[in-house]
Amino acid sequence: AAELPAGPGTLARAARAARNARSAPGPEGSIVELQSVSYPNGVLTISRWIDRFPFPYYLLLRDVRALPHTLADTVRQWVELITTAGS
Repeated sequence: AAELPAGPGTLARAARAARNARSAPGPEGSIVELQSVSYPNGVLTISRWIDRFPFPYYLLLRDVRALPHTLADTVRQWVELITTAGS
């Protein structure tokens, strides 16, 4: 096996090559299953990507046919939250 040269961007290039080599996830794949790799203080750390999602609230929609109902319910909950917080 050939060794990759170490240096800035090596991991990014390897990840990009791996991403380009595989096909898009099918029904069995999920954003919830994505993993993130980091090296804090030189120690390999693998964590779920969704656990580090930058927003406190998000919605995972598994079936696009559920979008109208889910969106209506989400807006209703948001209005309820805003109304309650203003009281």
